[in-house]
Amino acid sequence: MYILRLKIGILLTLGWVSVGALSAAVAPTTFPPGGLAPSNTPQIVLLTFDDSVTTNSFRLVQGILTNHVNPNGHPIKATFFVSLDSKVDYGLVNRLYANGHEIAIHTMTHSTSTNTDQDTWRREIVGCRKALSRFAAIPETDLVGFRAPYLKFNNQSFHILGEQGLRYDSSIEEWPGSYSTNASRYLWPYTLENGVVQSNRTGAFPIQPVPGVFELPIWDQVTSGVSAVSMDPPATMDSNAVTELWQTNFLQHYEGNRAPYGIFLHATTTSQWLSDTSKTWQSTVLNDFIGWALDHSNVWFLSERNLADYMESPVSASQASTADAFQTVTRTPYPTNRVNRCIYPSSGVFSINVCGDCPTVYPSPTNMYSEAAPIPGGVLSFTINTNDSNHVIYLLSYSNDTAESAVNWNASFTFPTNIVFINSSSSSSSVETNGNAIWVTVSPSMSFLPLLSGQLMTNVSFAVRGVASTNGEVVSSTLYGLRPVKPTVLQVFPVPDGGLQIRWDDSAYGYAPEFSTNLMADKWQSVSNLYGTNIWQWIPSESLIRGYLRVRGLP
Repeated sequence: MYILRLKIGILLTLGWVSVGALSAAVAPTTFPPGGLAPSNTPQIVLLTFDDSVTTNSFRLVQGILTNHVNPNGHPIKATFFVSLDSKVDYGLVNRLYANGHEIAIHTMTHSTSTNTDQDTWRREIVGCRKALSRFAAIPETDLVGFRAPYLKFNNQSFHILGEQGLRYDSSIEEWPGSYSTNASRYLWPYTLENGVVQSNRTGAFPIQPVPGVFELPIWDQVTSGVSAVSMDPPATMDSNAVTELWQTNFLQHYEGNRAPYGIFLHATTTSQWLSDTSKTWQSTVLNDFIGWALDHSNVWFLSERNLADYMESPVSASQASTADAFQTVTRTPYPTNRVNRCIYPSSGVFSINVCGDCPTVYPSPTNMYSEAAPIPGGVLSFTINTNDSNHVIYLLSYSNDTAESAVNWNASFTFPTNIVFINSSSSSSSVETNGNAIWVTVSPSMSFLPLLSGQLMTNVSFAVRGVASTNGEVVSSTLYGLRPVKPTVLQVFPVPDGGLQIRWDDSAYGYAPEFSTNLMADKWQSVSNLYGTNIWQWIPSESLIRGYLRVRGLP
């Protein structure tokens, strides 16, 4: 239990930290920032990749990103909007980050849309941020960008970006006739003090302003003034057509108002453009284009976060080489010998590589706010089904005799070393040799539903083969429940009338504030639930001005 005690009217110093500082206001315009003439403005090019980072997508992008350098000799940079499917490799995400690229948020499950509610957006966005930080070893403060899946967003998604202190969104298409007059005078990035200024082809844009959050548009590729494509080139285009599309649109930006130019791609599945196995020329065409663009003076391939930095502190083309936004900062990658493969079997096998220890349960939007922790209790039993003399199936039953719901469990067995373990499709497992015995640890598959209080589970099994295969002994078994993560108080503000306003991080989910007028008597009265609340304000009645406030976890 985490307890914060504050005597009302007295602000205690608890080591508050400042996060999510808002960006300075930048008004929408088609003119370069800082009053620069287009000819004296660096031409920024954005190269982004959406969706999961897998072994295959990593190999493809590495063959492109490692071949080119910016005018100051630093490697070019890209932005990866990462969603978290069952094949994501967090170790490779860390390597991209270590190489100087930006990692940004693309939700956990890539299932949101224009009708997604606010709580779901919060779980998807914050869960993705927490998972990338925890399993790819990236500080949350470096995960500041967002792109909505399918470019479908709503008021609620933008509300969460502001609530969480994210730096920018990059989900809204821009085309001639939206805000921009033509492809040579495209809209520059701007902050959302007055909401979105762009037109919308389908559905409503967010109505309310989101101060301090940048909109970095997705500038459409156009031909003869007609919108052609927002992201991947059409599958019907051959290599010559793609080259012409990119070069023509680049020159419209470069010879126009120097608004940033973007190539926005997907490279994860065989149905996506860069990784489409029915073609063989995509990487060559992209490599050739990058080299061709860099042959023009004052052209820079930067990350989307770099672009937001540049909008706040614009510099001329002659100053770009030494400006912070134009440097490629490389970092020490997470040690490969500490990247672990975690397996969560279901109807198929879901495996993820993570930096550090494997999570007890597969990361999902419903468990990223909590940590799995042991629950005292639970009864494990098993029966043995002998198919033949060398093949034995252990059928496990687990009953939950506790008052809590169990989100997972595991059980460890020991066997003599002359057995062979055969994994079962109904459970996940690990096997290791410990002295003169083999230890087998099993738990339910990823599709395991919570085991409610009083319920019994009987559908987990595993098999072993060997002359002593019936000699298994239970070493231990554990039920796991979700415990709220200890919340971090970010800021505390006194308000008029002796009250408090407290800002929490997202782990305040599952916590509630309580007050008392007598600390020693430990008689506390609940005030409210902090679920879904990042900033909470309390103005107590006059009789409680001399009381105490605490925050404690809910069961």
